[in-house]
Amino acid sequence: MAINTGDYVIAATTANGVISVREVRSGFVEGDYALGAACAGDAIETVVFCSPMNTENQIGILGLAIEDLTPVVFSDSRLSWDFTDSGFIAGGQGGAYRTYDSPSAVPSSPWSYRNGGLGLRLDWEHDNNCGTPYNPYTQRGTATATIIIQEGMSVDMTVAWDGIGEQQDTGYDVMRLYVDSALVATANAPGGGLGCSFGPVTSYPPSPQIITLGEGEHDLSITASTNDPLYHVGCWYQFDLTFDPPIV
Repeated sequence: MAINTGDYVIAATTANGVISVREVRSGFVEGDYALGAACAGDAIETVVFCSPMNTENQIGILGLAIEDLTPVVFSDSRLSWDFTDSGFIAGGQGGAYRTYDSPSAVPSSPWSYRNGGLGLRLDWEHDNNCGTPYNPYTQRGTATATIIIQEGMSVDMTVAWDGIGEQQDTGYDVMRLYVDSALVATANAPGGGLGCSFGPVTSYPPSPQIITLGEGEHDLSITASTNDPLYHVGCWYQFDLTFDPPIV
């Protein structure tokens, strides 16, 4: 990843001092503000900026890259995720497609953070046939993140997941997990012809799975769908990531 003079850099530093660049910006974004900073024109080598923090978006401190210097930038244990959903109605969207970078950015997102941002949960809304009908749409969600491993490093990423799905038919309440566009795991409802009953999803291969990431940029992608508007009350998926050695 090229870092040029004037870029703003988000990075994470591990306990042993290794720095992983997580994001490079060519300028400010709306909402950034200066923290004890001087203007670049004042001949200060490193100008530090901080982005507004809350429990969903603690993206850390931004530093200005000057010539060959890339500042050490502190960050909490939160991956930078991007989300989509469609077919949901609790936020008043009537099933419309939405894209956003934090669950707090939209009303009633089905996505939520776990374990300090190293995990996610996806909750399906009540279906259209079990009990009082609620949501008449097929519900879908995606979550994507970019993981950057420093040059010369190799990291083992463990992905663990579980979920609850319908016990009527298999092939519904499905999930697919990809790393660098390669399919790592699938899961789906257990089925069983039991009507409005719900139980642990069936996964192949079983959770957890360990993926070795070499230096450079890697993409993690989760896609999930109810595949129909029926038989999902209190159903969900959740995911947790761990890294050895830690990168965030």
